[in-house]
Amino acid sequence: MSELPSPRDVFGYFGYWQGRVDPVIKQYLGSEKGKKYAATQYGAEVLGEVVDLTLRGGKRQRVAFVAATFGLLRGDFDDLSVKAIADAAAAVELLQTQLLIHDDVIDRAPTRRKGVTIHEKFKQQAIAKQYNFDNQRYGDSVGLLAGDLAAYFACYPVLASEAILVDKRVRILDILLRSGIDTFYGQLLDLLRDARGYTTEEEILELAFVKAGRSSGEAPMHIGAVLAGGDNEQTLSKLSAYAVPVSVAAQLQDDILGVFGDEEKLGKSVLSDLAQGKQTLLVLHSLEVGSRAQVQVLKRLVGKKDIARDEAAVVMEIMEDTGALQYVMDKARHYASEGQKVVDQEWDKSWREEERVFFWAVAEAAVNREY
Repeated sequence: MSELPSPRDVFGYFGYWQGRVDPVIKQYLGSEKGKKYAATQYGAEVLGEVVDLTLRGGKRQRVAFVAATFGLLRGDFDDLSVKAIADAAAAVELLQTQLLIHDDVIDRAPTRRKGVTIHEKFKQQAIAKQYNFDNQRYGDSVGLLAGDLAAYFACYPVLASEAILVDKRVRILDILLRSGIDTFYGQLLDLLRDARGYTTEEEILELAFVKAGRSSGEAPMHIGAVLAGGDNEQTLSKLSAYAVPVSVAAQLQDDILGVFGDEEKLGKSVLSDLAQGKQTLLVLHSLEVGSRAQVQVLKRLVGKKDIARDEAAVVMEIMEDTGALQYVMDKARHYASEGQKVVDQEWDKSWREEERVFFWAVAEAAVNREY
C-alpha cells in the first residue's frame, strides 16, 4: 500500500482515494465491454459515455467520506481495508453517476463536468444522422437508459468484493439503495416545486438534504462506519448530525454558484438554473423582500428559457441589492458551523483527531469553495 496522506491535507486525501477508486470503476465497467450486447456499436457507445462521465472530473468527496469515516472510527488502514473502501466507494460513485445523468435529463442541462451531457450528445447525434425520430426524445431516452445502466452497475463492486465480509456487503447495499430511493423522492419534490412555481424556505432546506445530502454526505459516512465495524445506532446518529447541516450548507453554496459562479471552474452553465426557473432560496428571498419593480423583473426573467447574460446580470444585481445573496451566504455559514460544532462537541473524543480535522475542514470548504 502506497503511503496514505494525512486527512489534514484535504485535497491530497481526495486525490489519493481517487487513485484507488477509479481503477475499480474501470475494472467493473471495462469488464462489461466484452459481453454480447455491450459489444454492439450502440451498447459500447453508451457504456463508454457512462465510463467517461464517472471518471471525468468530480472531487471524489463521497469517496473520501467513506475512507475518512473508516479512519475516524477504526484508526488504521491496511491493504485489505483500502481495497474494501475502494470497492464500496466505487459503488457510491456509480450511483452518483446515475443520479447526475437523470438530473441532467430532467433539467435539460447541456454540460456536466466540463463536457457535454449524455442526453445532449445523443440528441445532437440524432440531428446529425437525421434519424426518423424526435431528436429531443431520443437524447432523453438514451440518457435515462444510461442512468439506469450506471445504477445497475453500482451494486457490483460491493457484491463481488472479496475484501468486504458478506454481512457487511448486505448492510452497505441497503444503505446505498436507500439513499438512492430517498434521492428519488427529493428529485420528485424538486420537480414539483419548480413546476408549481412556489416554495417555502423550510421546503428548500429539507430538499437540500433529501436530494443531495443523503447520497453525498450521510450514506458515504454510514458506509465507512459499516466497514469500520462501528455502525451502531448511536454512532450513525452522531455521523448524521454532522452530515445533515453540512449537506444543507453545501447545497446552498451550490445554489449561489449556480448563478454567481465561474463557468470554467464549475464545468457547467451559470444560466441554466435561472433558465429553468429553479426555486432556490436566492430566488425566494429576493421575491419576498424585493420592491414591486424588482419582483416584476424577477418574475419576467427567472424561468425565461433563453435568458441572456445581460439579463442574468440584472437578476444577480437584484439578488445583491435585496440582500438575498448575503442572506443565503449567512444561512450556508450557519449550517456549516452547526456541522463543525458537532465535530467539536458531540463526536466521541476517542475518535481519531486527524479525521476530525478533516471533517471540520470539509464543512469550512463547503461554503468557501468556487466549484
